[in-house]
Amino acid sequence: MNRNEINLVMELIISGAARVRAENHVNRVRKNVYRNLLSRILS
Repeated sequence: MNRNEINLVMELIISGAARVRAENHVNRVRKNVYRNLLSRILS
């Protein structure tokens, strides 16, 4: 592998990790919103 190929692979790995972190954050926010709505409905 030359330097350009290595840089491309590293960028793909970093962008994939960022996507996973973003998805986890969205899931956490969704869970919190659902929990807040449910507690308002039940009270």
